[in-house]
Amino acid sequence: MNTNIQNVDTERFRKILRENEVKILAKFWAGRCAPCRDYAPEYEKASTQNPHIIFLNINGEVEPALNQEFNIRGIPCTILFQEGREVKRHTGYMSAEQIEIFLKK
Repeated sequence: MNTNIQNVDTERFRKILRENEVKILAKFWAGRCAPCRDYAPEYEKASTQNPHIIFLNINGEVEPALNQEFNIRGIPCTILFQEGREVKRHTGYMSAEQIEIFLKK
């Protein structure tokens, strides 16, 4: 599956938020998290169905300051940004179909 998901660190994440006015979907996750592993293929599927949206992966184990900054209390946590600002978030697993609904609401 050819996805448009970018794995980003704090610096790259901030740059993408600053420089893009399109929707950005950021998934906060960790390697030790079983629901995160289950969620990954659904997130990938959704990314292929939404090429107009920037999909980001942020590993909270590697970037704990971002977890703290965005008050991540549970993972996976998916946050939708528009024009650099958080629009909404969902904590927990979502199917590709649920991601589609999340993006449209």
